[in-house]
Amino acid sequence: YWGLPEGRELPDPGAKASKPNVPLDKIGSLESLGPAAPLVQEQLDRVLGWDYPYLAATGQPAKLSVTELKRRLVEQDEEARKLLVSSSITARPRFIQETQGLTGAELGTAMHLVMQHLDLQKVSSKEVIMQQIEQMVEQEFLTPEQAQAVGWKQFLTFFQSPLGQRLIQAAPGQVRREVPFTLSLPAQDIYQDFPAGEGQERVVIQGIIDCLLIEEDGIVVIDYKTDRIRKEDLPGAAAGYRHQLELYGRAVAEIYGLPAKEKYLYFFRLGEYLLISEPLIQY
Repeated sequence: YWGLPEGRELPDPGAKASKPNVPLDKIGSLESLGPAAPLVQEQLDRVLGWDYPYLAATGQPAKLSVTELKRRLVEQDEEARKLLVSSSITARPRFIQETQGLTGAELGTAMHLVMQHLDLQKVSSKEVIMQQIEQMVEQEFLTPEQAQAVGWKQFLTFFQSPLGQRLIQAAPGQVRREVPFTLSLPAQDIYQDFPAGEGQERVVIQGIIDCLLIEEDGIVVIDYKTDRIRKEDLPGAAAGYRHQLELYGRAVAEIYGLPAKEKYLYFFRLGEYLLISEPLIQY
């Protein structure tokens, strides 16, 4: 190449390459080339007749958030589907929040932020809770609009409950808040109609657990809810969230090596909590 002694002359690109035994005229006119040799035909049949062995998996997401998974499972649950409400959680500009107030989803986000950052040793009265919320505004964890919307009463009610008292009385390090997790599960555990022969496929679930209380004999899982709900609808709401709490239980068991001995839903607007178990117990 380029006159190097060890090189060789390049072929003339203008020269017509010879392709013996290739019937270009028939190929160009899409005519049949006749029967293929048995070995060639066998290879063609194997390649062109191949089917993906996990075809059902291609129609299902391989990764889900807990929120999306809950929606899918609730749609399969007749009782819980009655209470399924679709809502957008897209954050709106602050000036709209100032003039129109917070949506239900925005209020829920603010409530979770307060529960995440409250000092559990300073929640015994209205005054100390309000002081902490004001500090969150100063530190820009909350906007003034969020602080005004969440108030103080619902938090005080929670921490005066037996469940809230358990968090207050826990030793340092026992309470974990806003715990992220990633969990890989067999696809058949998630999709009821998934074929039995495709059990090797797995689905990745991601979510955040509101609160964990880690005790020697197991873990208490707490999930906060800010839904507008009537007291008589609590059993149906619990049915809708049961799948979500079961996933949380499996996740904490893998993370901490301890069983999820209790799983609770706490409804801030009602000031009540439910122990998710069989049978359903209401407090």
